Amino acid sequence: MITLGKLKNKPFLNLNNIFTNEFFQKYIPIVIVEFLLSLSLIVLPYSLSFFFICLIFLFIALISKFKWGIYILAFIVPLAADHIGFHIKSKWSVVVADIIPIFPIISIITLIGFTLHRVSGLHKWKVKDPINTLLFLLLCWAALSLFWPFNFKHNLFQLFILFNNFLLFYLLLNSVNTKDVHKNLIWCWIAFGIFVAICTFISAMLDGKKIYSSSVLNWLTFKLYLLAPPVRAESVANTNETAFILNLTICVAVGMMLTVNSLTKKIVLSVIVVFMMFAHILTLSKGGLMGMLAMFYFLLFFIQRFRKNFFRNFVLIHLIIVSLLVLQVIISRESKSPRIVSASQSASLQSRVDVLYKPGMKKLLNGNLLKGMSIGTSKTYLDASNGGCPHAHSIYFSTLFDLGLIGIAIVSLAFFVFLKDFMKMVKFQQTNHQLMFLCCCGGLVATLAHGIIDFEYNTPEIWFFFGLTVATLNLAKQESGHIKLAGVS
Repeated sequence: MITLGKLKNKPFLNLNNIFTNEFFQKYIPIVIVEFLLSLSLIVLPYSLSFFFICLIFLFIALISKFKWGIYILAFIVPLAADHIGFHIKSKWSVVVADIIPIFPIISIITLIGFTLHRVSGLHKWKVKDPINTLLFLLLCWAALSLFWPFNFKHNLFQLFILFNNFLLFYLLLNSVNTKDVHKNLIWCWIAFGIFVAICTFISAMLDGKKIYSSSVLNWLTFKLYLLAPPVRAESVANTNETAFILNLTICVAVGMMLTVNSLTKKIVLSVIVVFMMFAHILTLSKGGLMGMLAMFYFLLFFIQRFRKNFFRNFVLIHLIIVSLLVLQVIISRESKSPRIVSASQSASLQSRVDVLYKPGMKKLLNGNLLKGMSIGTSKTYLDASNGGCPHAHSIYFSTLFDLGLIGIAIVSLAFFVFLKDFMKMVKFQQTNHQLMFLCCCGGLVATLAHGIIDFEYNTPEIWFFFGLTVATLNLAKQESGHIKLAGVS
């Protein structure tokens, strides 16, 4: 039975007594949470009240353990907004582009937890990284581009997305401070890759389309897409983005395979890599295959363990890929020549040139070459007759169209700073972090290759994976004594 005996002979209304009393310290937070939960059930609809209850418990958990938020982000950042997200329906919005993804909820709560830990002195890890400064400068330039908007509200929303993408990079850079945190995050990323591969395989076996939607507000609708399109498989995103995600998880799985000591784990990870490669082939993404080949060639050239038996490994990689292509043809429902090795899809690239690249360059050269057309403008301007496009289908063109030569210069400077660090670290391949960093660089090579004909600079997976790569680099540099930290937790 609860009593107030501990408050005997103490003024009850004295705030100092209330906050210092052990009873209130234990039970007041519980009472507040129960009150908020009850209030949500009374005021909100059942669907929203359930979401609010989950959000409260998530907030409490991530405030005390903010690094858990980093692990959760590894599972939800790659979930494409058009497959699971909040669709904005307004006069200013682009239907296929102005969609709120679900990860900002987690990243913002994680930022609050991180800030509280930093202010209280519980987390002292702080890296002074010029890449972080340059990417922040890119964000500032994107914000400045709102002074010459094409569609101000749309441009402002795209800036919100870019801010959240930068936040992903910042959190990874300043949170992954120990070997255990890094290892846990790597395993989370691999686990997500396995999930994507399984979903892709299931998609290849099914044929159908399901869309679940729920109206949140008059202008906002939550939609969940479960797609299984004919012939081409996908998972948490469209076919090309699924292949892109699998490239980023394959390289990390290869890195883990190189760093584990157990033979059993090496065998299991090898099987996982081949399974992911097979799921990748099922997407029939030519750009994805180009990226995967570029990634493997990079690993063959720059990782000493692979380079020692270059010819054997070169033949083995191509033998596996060809075998998977043959297996895909056998189990596929496709009756025509395999898309991934045929020339019949050249019209796809030509349509991007005609509908996206040429009109974008024409608009850019009309007085916008230096400053760009403003953040997100390419999504509205390009293919306007069909309601806009999800992106410019090129990381390079999208950066140039939106942010101009100044944006290209900032990104190029960040790239050369990273390349300088890479050239230093490639000489050191003794520790796990050094090997994992090189494998992550393989994922970046796949991104740069695939990004020639797809995606954009404002893609969340790119920012998250680049943050993981730079965080791995900083841990590797710390092991080598090449980095000076502001503090270590």
